Amino acid sequence: MSKGEQLSRDNLRKTFDEAGYRHVEQVLEHGEYATRGALLDLFPMGSEFPYRIDFFDDEIDSLRTFDVDTQRTLTEVEQIKLLPAHEFPTDPNAIELFRSQWRERFEVRRDPEHIYQQVSKQVLPAGIEYWQPLFFSQPLSNLFAYFPQNTLIVTQDLQDCADKFWQDINQRYESRRVDPMRPLLPPDDIWLNVETLNQQLKQWPRIQLKTQALPEKAGYTNLGYQPLPDLSVNAQSKSPLDNLRRFQEQFSGSIVFFG
Repeated sequence: MSKGEQLSRDNLRKTFDEAGYRHVEQVLEHGEYATRGALLDLFPMGSEFPYRIDFFDDEIDSLRTFDVDTQRTLTEVEQIKLLPAHEFPTDPNAIELFRSQWRERFEVRRDPEHIYQQVSKQVLPAGIEYWQPLFFSQPLSNLFAYFPQNTLIVTQDLQDCADKFWQDINQRYESRRVDPMRPLLPPDDIWLNVETLNQQLKQWPRIQLKTQALPEKAGYTNLGYQPLPDLSVNAQSKSPLDNLRRFQEQFSGSIVFFG
């Protein structure tokens, strides 16, 4: 949205609702908007500050940031960018799709705090992302679908981390799947399992950071890098940086320091 732009306030509020923003009396958090006469307050996702939009009829007369504590305007800006409040659609069609797919998978309870009843009233409770697939008619794309063709993947301890993650979420699923108020989708419906992850990784060039050499077989090349020696600082020594000094004296290549 830009200063001077012509926008119907009714259509704009509809856009906010469909993007998952909550209509409130006073904007305090990300994902909220409020209306007062010709003023519209908005806290976009990913923004450091909320914005106050002043309309003259259907034209944006001014755009200013404001402080959520004092509600006072701060600085004027020329335009703002609006990101969706959620990673899934929340328009009426998406809500109805969620309801339909929920009924196919789970029991529907009448309790007001039941996930089905809350979403039916367009109330998105904490943790709703765990039921994200129910808002879509097609299976969700994974991260690899968004990589450009020249992507180079660099990993370290990926297999161990993936195995542990998959074990943890399956244990969580088994222990909480019986909760009638918040029944869980199977892990395969939400995350990549380890087998699929490994299959996807094979499609891309990859550098694996390991302390041990890779097996000598087709498709693998060991680059000959060596692990760093001990460079820790010895605070008890008169020369606490001796380890680093010796390394600098012996190493002929470039050294990059960062913190």
